[in-house]
Amino acid sequence: MKDKLIPMSDFVINETEKSDGNENALCILFYNYAKLLKQPLTLGAFVPVDLEDNILEEPEPPHTYASENTDAYIEKYNADIAVYNKAKENVLFEGFSWNDGTATLYYNNSPFWIGRIYGELIENVLLNINPKFTQTAKNQIYGNI
Repeated sequence: MKDKLIPMSDFVINETEKSDGNENALCILFYNYAKLLKQPLTLGAFVPVDLEDNILEEPEPPHTYASENTDAYIEKYNADIAVYNKAKENVLFEGFSWNDGTATLYYNNSPFWIGRIYGELIENVLLNINPKFTQTAKNQIYGNI
């Protein structure tokens, strides 16, 4: 169950049954999961965004033609890919994509209307679809144990 968002009660039961009896580790685990559930939703939980919540597309790599790969172009690409990768590391849930043409967030190819849930708590919105965690979300829950 460590790959998907589930109700807190299910998480407590599953993790307690799997535990080796280390109560301190369980307390930390439960606390971390509760903190994740109580985070307000932002667009950055679903797709990579910059500091102003603008959606970031993965930068195009340098061209295969050496004449087009100026030092300035390669420097810009390296800077852009570093920003994109950092933003991608902040995404918490897999399976979401953005369509610029319709300004719509999709979950597994179905529209997911972020506008009406922006700022709502993760547990209030996402438990019914049980999205898969990214490694970042898993690290938030399991990383301190």
